[in-house]
Order: sequence, then structure tokens, then C-alpha cells
Amino acid sequence: MSTITDPGSIPENYKLEETEVNPDDLEDSDMAKLSKAKRFCDKCDRHRPPRTHHCSLCNRCILKMDHHCPWIGNCVGFHNHRYFVQFLIYASIDCTLVGICCASEIVKNNGEANYYIYYGMVAGLGLGVMISALGGFHSWLLLSNWTSLELRPMDTYNVFDQGHWLKNLQQLCGKRIIGYILPIPTNKVGDGITYPINTIQRPVKSENAEAEPLY
Repeated sequence: MSTITDPGSIPENYKLEETEVNPDDLEDSDMAKLSKAKRFCDKCDRHRPPRTHHCSLCNRCILKMDHHCPWIGNCVGFHNHRYFVQFLIYASIDCTLVGICCASEIVKNNGEANYYIYYGMVAGLGLGVMISALGGFHSWLLLSNWTSLELRPMDTYNVFDQGHWLKNLQQLCGKRIIGYILPIPTNKVGDGITYPINTIQRPVKSENAEAEPLY
């Protein structure tokens, strides 16, 4: 599903509003992140919504782009990020099960097994650990309402974090529990164009700290 699902592009009728957020609710650094200057794509020659980035491989702007994944041959964005995370979880479980089955076969035969069984154990468990780590990282991104392109030092305030992991998760997974488990279409809480801004519980920053843009 992550391969065949379009990650999302800018609608043809999209127009950048003068104020999509209340300027009085944000600091100057946050307004710079949401300004027109930061949200104009020179390659596409058009304005883009928040969290949208241009992919040089796809040659277009992707809504809430996380990265371009060569393994699925597609960008990971607003419409398929959930499918990508589910793919990683399924793959990690499958690889781990293969490794465990091969290991149990080796133990059962007191270490007497052919090369393929040993290879299956090492490859299965090794890939299971690596894919699990990657799946855990992307699961954390979903729960925290980050993308890998937006990650900055921990003192940076994430204006898109809604303060609760479930609210963050619902933006991409919807409210149906089955959508969290199975790669089926679900109604997301959001459209990939506009995002609710959280201005509550802003951490105190050092006066010498320099703000990093989220996009």
C-alpha cells in the first residue's frame, strides 16, 4: 500500500492565505517558519502548504513529506506514511519469526543443519532487529507529529504537536482502531493542507538560542 498509494501533491486550486494562523499566538521565529518566503517552491514555481517539501526524484512537492524511500520506490508523505510504518512493523515481525524458526530448527537438531538454515537465522534476526529499530523510530514520529525532515535539537518547539499522542496519531490514522492495525483506507483527521497549531506549553528558550525552521 505504501508503494501504490500517492503520498499527496499540492491541489491545483491551492492558494496561500495571508494569515493561516493567528500571528499574535506565535513568536517571530515561528512566523518565519510559516511565512510565504519559506513556503514558495522555486522548482514548481508555486506556493506550498505547511510541511510540504519538494522531492527531486519525484520532481514535485509532497504533502507532509518525510523522505523518499528507494525500497518502496515512492515518497513517504501524508497519505501513505501510515502504510509505510505498518509495512515496517509487518516486515520486522516476519523477519524475526523466520529467524526464530530457523534457530529452533538448529537447536532441535543439535546444531546439525544445512547452510540455508543458518543463513535464515542470521539474516532473519539481523533484519528483524534493524527493521524494528526503523519501525520504532517512525512510530515515534507519528506519535509526536514530526517528520524526519523536521527533526531538530530537542529544545526546538514543535508547533504541530497537539500535546497528546492519540491526537497526533489521528491526523494520519483516523479514529477507527482497525486502521491502526490493517493497511486499509481510513478517514484521517486532516487534509494534509492545513494543520492545527499548538501554542500551549511553550518551553522557555535561552536568549542565545537560535531558532531552527521546521520546514
